[in-house]
Amino acid sequence: MVGAFVTWAITALYLFCILCQYSNIALGAGILEASSEYLSSNNRIVFLPIITYILTIPCAAAWAVTSTYLMTMGTPQWKADSFICHVTYPAHIGYVFWANLFGFFWIIAFIIAVQQFTIGATACMWYFRQGSDDASTSGGVSISQGICWCVRYHLGSVAFGSFLIAVLNTVKALFEYMVYQYE
Repeated sequence: MVGAFVTWAITALYLFCILCQYSNIALGAGILEASSEYLSSNNRIVFLPIITYILTIPCAAAWAVTSTYLMTMGTPQWKADSFICHVTYPAHIGYVFWANLFGFFWIIAFIIAVQQFTIGATACMWYFRQGSDDASTSGGVSISQGICWCVRYHLGSVAFGSFLIAVLNTVKALFEYMVYQYE
């Protein structure tokens, strides 16, 4: 009997919280409605993440090949009772590897930032052209115009933001490597 009262009390508290957040829930529903209208009028935008993914595959492959070549620059030391060797590297190889990792993080962050800027620019163009009387601006917006805006006006900001993300990702990877070394 006590369990039933506790369950009803929790349910009533949950219902009260939902009722207090009604305006936020309505705002979220409005945002979802607007985004569904945007996607229905600009259905080509769903291919942009696929194109971004395809662009990151050669970058990841180039990084993997470069890292493999870097890791083979050491001197192997074989142990008599093991089929696995330990490779000793010159000191500068570690620095080159971390610089290579930083470059990889920066390129990937830059490609993702251009994609996000393009999606944001096309969403802004679509939103502000909704009330326009011009027949040429109704419906979808140009993805290529968003990319041109990024390259022409905002490339430095996008590059600097992706640089900051790359720095933080490199620091995070360095700390994870240090934790791995001390475990």
